[in-house]
Amino acid sequence: MGVIGPNGAGKTTLLEVILGRLKPHSGEVLIEGLPPKKAMKQGFRIGYLTQTANIEKQIPLSVFETVIMGRYGALGLFRKPGEEDRKIVMESLDAVGIMDRSKRLIGELSGGEFQRVLIARALATRPKVLLLDEPDAGVDIETADKFMSLLAEIRDDYNIGIILVSHDIGLITRHADSVTCINRKAHFHDCPAKLTLDTIRKTFGDEFQLIVHELPKRALESHDA
Repeated sequence: MGVIGPNGAGKTTLLEVILGRLKPHSGEVLIEGLPPKKAMKQGFRIGYLTQTANIEKQIPLSVFETVIMGRYGALGLFRKPGEEDRKIVMESLDAVGIMDRSKRLIGELSGGEFQRVLIARALATRPKVLLLDEPDAGVDIETADKFMSLLAEIRDDYNIGIILVSHDIGLITRHADSVTCINRKAHFHDCPAKLTLDTIRKTFGDEFQLIVHELPKRALESHDA
């Protein structure tokens, strides 16, 4: 599911509520019938890639060391990673296509490679759901498309749900299975084809301008929200 909306609309807040880090003012969020924190204590894993990665590429960490950090939450306090954890890390690196770079320093990686490392770290938690907050920021169109294709493979191979926040409306309409438009209120579309210019303007405001490069005609047709 792709999530779009202007700055300050509540996209990151939605992810924080799903994680149980913030409490909603009304209503409740349930994961398999339980509040988020209780669900995660009982083994429901959520992989989370924040808007700004909390790893400095200048730190002399290898790709392997970076990804194995994703195992610490499952291990608990004072437990060291074992053989099974190392196996999971290598499987996660293989899933994102960079297993051969496991010994390289993260500072030597390109932006696209580092992005894959962060996804592998999230995968190492063995999540049932991946939450990604603008992972396509700062990458070119070709890299972003390849990244979205990679996410589709991960979704199918690992049978996990993915919620992805992005400002790239074209990317979402091309790749997402469904779309949620957020601007204080959320409007869900079970098919990206239903995302119209009228809906986008209602989400981003009247001053919004869309530069169309190669948008399918179906995405411009009118529909009832």
